[in-house]
Amino acid sequence: MQLETRQHRRYSVIERRLISGRPVYVKQHLLAAEDGPHEFIRTQVEREIEVLAAIASLPGITRHLGAMKVVESDPAKAEIVTEEVPGEPLQSVLCSRRTVTFHGTCIRALYLAGKWLRVFQTLPVSPQIRVSRPGNPGDLVAHCDLRLRKLTEVGYHWPSSTSRPMILRWLREQIESTPREQLDEVCCHGDYGPYNMLWDGTTLTPIDFATCSTDLPLADVTYLIHRIEMLPIQFPWRCWPVALWRRACLRGYGMPSAMDLPIYHVFMVRHLLSRLKKLVESTPNGRLQRWHNAWLRGRVRSRLSETIGECQTKC
Repeated sequence: MQLETRQHRRYSVIERRLISGRPVYVKQHLLAAEDGPHEFIRTQVEREIEVLAAIASLPGITRHLGAMKVVESDPAKAEIVTEEVPGEPLQSVLCSRRTVTFHGTCIRALYLAGKWLRVFQTLPVSPQIRVSRPGNPGDLVAHCDLRLRKLTEVGYHWPSSTSRPMILRWLREQIESTPREQLDEVCCHGDYGPYNMLWDGTTLTPIDFATCSTDLPLADVTYLIHRIEMLPIQFPWRCWPVALWRRACLRGYGMPSAMDLPIYHVFMVRHLLSRLKKLVESTPNGRLQRWHNAWLRGRVRSRLSETIGECQTKC
């Protein structure tokens, strides 16, 4: 795994070390302000250890679908040691200036990302995995409502007081029209972006299961697609084959027509609301970053309005 010697993440610090001459990665979980007591971190570490062990034993994990191997762990110290995984972050491959050269490998990697997720969701849901991060409502509509209220609290003037109830009502209607099998909870990664996947040209290995919990089946694959769809918004001066990449993800996941499902668009609204909230709450440094942040907020808001508007028209 080609990472820096020490990498700081939102909920952890990962450090590359040598143990008996063998390269490993030591992950130290961090206590976030919203987490509360240290016992939550211990539970989180135990959950991640359980998930990693379960993934390694899945019959669907083949040489093309990788799994991290735990060397040792200490929940009391909130620490997990895993073997080094070959490859580089898929995010780096997708964003390489040689994307045209890597076109075939990008399609292959994203297809495997969808396929890996399908295998992962066959894991039985244990009571420990059901534990979620405090302050994160499990209900999909409640999650979106919380993000909308946060936008209002920080002074962002969207949506209007009359539009918000309409948005929430539309969300409920879409969920009510969703097939039952798409509303049954499964194991979810929780942060299934291309930066949390390692690709060596042959094997796709997801990493960092700190936010693993239960969610609806399309939660992870829609988040991966959301991250891909953000690329042309963040870097509009480049040409991105988003439609091809999205199709590869959904084909690998085994649901090429997932975009026709109402719940798919509900998840896209959830992801966009979370993105907008983070952009509004961020504090850019310098004029260029402030301009770019304002540009991103406008584009994300437009995408939200388009998605909700199109779906409300269909209703």
